[in-house]
Amino acid sequence: MLSRRICLRLWAIAVTLGGLVGVGVAQAHPMPAGQGTLNIVGERVYFVASLSRVDFPGLSAASNGPQETAAQFEQAVVLRDGKERAQWKEVLVLPSAHDDPDHVLAMAVAEFAQPPHTLEVQMDLVQAQEVVTLHATRTQDGQPGPKEVGMLSSAKPQFVFFAPWWQRLAAFVHEGFAHIMEGWDHLLFLVALLATGITLRRWATLLTGFTLAHGLTFGLASLGWVQAPSALVEPAIAASIALVACLHLLGVRMRLRWELALVMALGLIHGLGFASALQSSADGASALIHSYPVLGIVGFNLGVEAGQAVVAAVLFAVARGLQRLAPQARHLQWQRGLSAVAATVACYWLLQRV
Repeated sequence: MLSRRICLRLWAIAVTLGGLVGVGVAQAHPMPAGQGTLNIVGERVYFVASLSRVDFPGLSAASNGPQETAAQFEQAVVLRDGKERAQWKEVLVLPSAHDDPDHVLAMAVAEFAQPPHTLEVQMDLVQAQEVVTLHATRTQDGQPGPKEVGMLSSAKPQFVFFAPWWQRLAAFVHEGFAHIMEGWDHLLFLVALLATGITLRRWATLLTGFTLAHGLTFGLASLGWVQAPSALVEPAIAASIALVACLHLLGVRMRLRWELALVMALGLIHGLGFASALQSSADGASALIHSYPVLGIVGFNLGVEAGQAVVAAVLFAVARGLQRLAPQARHLQWQRGLSAVAATVACYWLLQRV
């Protein structure tokens, strides 16, 4: 059993970390489920979090429970600064109050050899399906300093707090690239748009306009300055795909400047979709944008632009290959076929999302 001195020390730590937790020696009142705090003070890191009870089976054991749960915590939660791994000095895992039997309150103190520059958190609590949101603060001279928010899950069990700006920018670029590659509706919109007319000048103009438009609304929505419910945004994205595809099927031709205006208007809608998808993700990127708005918005849009460039390069290679197979074809059937498929899928998505 942990000593009363340690319990009282951890209670003081929890209260210091924002008053979110009140811990007694025999009873705990938890912070919100799946929430936690990290406070870096010199060489030490103070950890308080409400975690899933299923990850600590030793807590319900008739004997040796506190020692078992402390060992489980130390194995599952690792703190690093580069290659250096922090040593856990004190660990206490307590049952939550009766109104939350599915969670436990974990409090711990870790120590590095010197104050950490960055703080990598690895939480291998793979049995739990929920997302754990950690609020990290670096306390300097007794005053709260920089703050960041990160999210960890079984799918993404690692997060690096207070990383260098270039590493943070690279992470945002990767996030933007992944979102465009995983967003089937955005990909279908791009393919349907580019396939309607294959000229490099047209592509460069439309992709630039689309990027500027979705970058604007993405930035405004990510910062909370513009809000639009996903119940409206998602059907509107599906409708934008159907519109582009149907215009091609109907043989409607527009001057490039009017087509650019249309694409930019539709890009405003897609930017809201990017922001909505980012906010619902489990990797904490949306919360981190509030800490680094310039890096976040610029990096994410650079990643999206890189993804669009990859899509355009692949489509251009496919188009050139098909044109060589049928050099006499004036109206390539695969373009109309692709528009028909895009219109059909988009209409299905529209009915599904309305």
